[in-house]
Amino acid sequence: MTSKPALKPPPPMLKKVRAMRDLAVGQRYSGVVRNKTDFGLFVDIGVERDGLVHISQFRKTGAEEPPTVGELLEVVVANLSNNKIALNLAG
Repeated sequence: MTSKPALKPPPPMLKKVRAMRDLAVGQRYSGVVRNKTDFGLFVDIGVERDGLVHISQFRKTGAEEPPTVGELLEVVVANLSNNKIALNLAG
């Protein structure tokens, strides 16, 4: 009988999150833009609710237009409070 080799854990950015309790400020994720509003973008990072990237984040980068619905973004968890997820652009 052969034993399986020990596997290394995935890098933090590749971990699958499933619930709000799995999130921590400073973690980096890839997410898909689900909704675009006048005040920002709602990004799905894999938990039960979408996080918000405020429109001011795009002004800081000098981007003329924020990404559109369906685009992939790299984001960092900025704040977790009152069951809300605030995200910043990674970079």
